Amino acid sequence: VLTALSLAPSTVLHGHERGSPAVTHRHLRAWIYLALGIVLVVLALRTWWVGRRHDPDDVPRWYKRLQRVGTKTSFFTGCILPSFPAAIAAGAAIFHADLRLGGKFFALSLFMTVSSLIVVIPVGMLYADPGAEPKLARVTSWAFLRRHTITFVVLGAIGLFLIARSTFRLLHGV
Repeated sequence: VLTALSLAPSTVLHGHERGSPAVTHRHLRAWIYLALGIVLVVLALRTWWVGRRHDPDDVPRWYKRLQRVGTKTSFFTGCILPSFPAAIAAGAAIFHADLRLGGKFFALSLFMTVSSLIVVIPVGMLYADPGAEPKLARVTSWAFLRRHTITFVVLGAIGLFLIARSTFRLLHGV
């Protein structure tokens, strides 16, 4: 398996016949995205399968630890530390965009604002109306009970998008 994986990039890039269109780095990137999409769909199916076999009220250890985090810590963590993969992707896209410095700063500020909203809105609701805690607890409970389904839908949608996009690019040479 490791041999096949190590030889795959050179085969894809240099394994074409003479006279056929040359394969570029875009083809390799499409193959990588195709593989990533397949992995995400498999992970989505695994999550769905695991969710069907486990008790929905069973609380994982990592979730119990998250419940001990205080409101202020959650607020500042959400404002300062957006999810790292999204931050890396957004930073790379903003850095390579054809924008002036002011446009890049605006795009970065917009990303930070949107990525913080998932923490800022619930905490803001708690500070504005302390009676909102039961409502937020119901939403949290609903999401927790359906965490496997939510993960299945998100991973599956992203995986199917990557598969469709890379298949289109491979078939049409785009």
